[in-house]
Amino acid sequence: MSNAVDAASKTQARRRGPTLSRRDLGLGAAAGGVAIAGRALGETAPPSSPSLSHPGYDARFPAPGEKTAADYPVSPMTERLAAYISGAGHRELPPLVIEQTKWHILDTLAAIVAGSQLPAGRAGRAFLAGVGGKPVATVIGSTLKSDAINAAMVNGTTGHGHEIDDTGGASGPWHPGINVVSAALALGEQFGTNGTGFLRSVALGYDIGGRVGTAAGLLRNFRTPTVSVCGIFGATAAAACVARLSPEQTRFALSYTAQQSSGIDSFRRDPDHIEKGFLNGGIGARGGVTSVLLVKAGFTAVHDIFEGPANFFALFRAAGQTVQPELMIEGLGTRFDVLAAGFKRRPVAGAISAVLDSLEALLERRTIDPRRIAKIVVRYEPNSVTDNGGPPDANMQHAVAMTLVDKRLSFQSIHDRSRFSDPLLVRLRSITTIAPVTIYNQSGKYIDPSTPGRAAALGSKAPVIQLTMADGEIISQGDVPSRGESSNPYTREWIVEKASSLMTPVLGVRQTSLLVESVLNLEQLGNVRSLSALMSSAHGDTESRLSDWPLRTRS
Repeated sequence: MSNAVDAASKTQARRRGPTLSRRDLGLGAAAGGVAIAGRALGETAPPSSPSLSHPGYDARFPAPGEKTAADYPVSPMTERLAAYISGAGHRELPPLVIEQTKWHILDTLAAIVAGSQLPAGRAGRAFLAGVGGKPVATVIGSTLKSDAINAAMVNGTTGHGHEIDDTGGASGPWHPGINVVSAALALGEQFGTNGTGFLRSVALGYDIGGRVGTAAGLLRNFRTPTVSVCGIFGATAAAACVARLSPEQTRFALSYTAQQSSGIDSFRRDPDHIEKGFLNGGIGARGGVTSVLLVKAGFTAVHDIFEGPANFFALFRAAGQTVQPELMIEGLGTRFDVLAAGFKRRPVAGAISAVLDSLEALLERRTIDPRRIAKIVVRYEPNSVTDNGGPPDANMQHAVAMTLVDKRLSFQSIHDRSRFSDPLLVRLRSITTIAPVTIYNQSGKYIDPSTPGRAAALGSKAPVIQLTMADGEIISQGDVPSRGESSNPYTREWIVEKASSLMTPVLGVRQTSLLVESVLNLEQLGNVRSLSALMSSAHGDTESRLSDWPLRTRS
């Protein structure tokens, strides 16, 4: 037995190679050196050494001496990005950017007010009741106040506890308003920011969030790293502007934001649109405020999280995405992404809106008895997040069925959970098939299925929706013009009507009118804290007050 053990020990020793004792390591070259593969310990590795291919190797690291790895050089790109964010509070914006930033602020506040009546809003208030917090920031749609971090998180989650908040559009796959506005408002109340500073910080957040997502190569395929990345960087930029961070502090804040970037796009399985709200709004708003307050408190960080070993973009490269860091600063100061952001014209996920446009056009020219429908085919993308999604307002089949039965769809009706089990609606959902349609044009550019005029962009003549009746008759409808196209753009009047319709049931006519007027005249606001009373509601959890918006859809 002992011979067998000795033989095994010798074999293991050969596999391990030379063994160094603590004494050997302590003496090193001073004691004549310890030979490792014919080289003394501490001897510089030759150029062909495997150590040069180690993932931690980078020639830009300072040599040992006065400097350390913490002195890794900051790239010109990151310097420019941080300087732009830091100086945004003093930078004037073009008139069109000012006007449309106000639209998005108003649209976002309306989304949060309306969402306060839904499960996400109620859950958020219950959370705050348990954790408390210094009452410095408004919890919109209630009489509560909390600390800036938790208020931003609850407002961000509440604002996407449904499908009426804005979207990044061409600037990236994200929901900018609920991240950026929630963060800027919470810190704006803490620091007493004026209306102009608040407005500029929001416009900045839209610029940075979309650019970071684009630079990381984020895809709207819900399989690669989460799109919530855009939200947290947009929120951080807006919060940094409000807090007046220096360029160096801004770089620190961006580093903490990279550390917090997280999320899994599993929300197709979310039953109540609460986790989806947290992922797409709450995480970002909370993280952005947290990063900035950490730095304000004296936290230091890596000087440049976008360059060097283990940088922010490494995760996305590992996922096989096309990473282009230079896109973070492309067009800064000349291209304003708030102008590319989109508005929801219906209370459903954006991809569903174009289908409902076509369905309503069909219903305008034909009287359809939903009980006689044998089959429904929708041209979209099978297995997308809206293909039989968990939340009713993110479920293509349910939205189509509701529209066929009610002839219209409203914020109130889509959130009536009792309708989800209605036998007729269940049957219509069961006979609805989603057929694939190519969503990339010939140049390889992504075409968002919710984009107005998508059929023309795709060069496709396939019908958007097709009904087969019990007698075999086939009725179909192609793509139709809708609000948001160049021939029928969004207007101030449209935004005000949408926001007022959503907020009035919660805030009342007079309070809603004053809030709308204040947002449209933000430059005259000496302190955003004056918005607090206008965003508060005493209704709380006593009853749900849901709007019947939209009364008109395609106009």
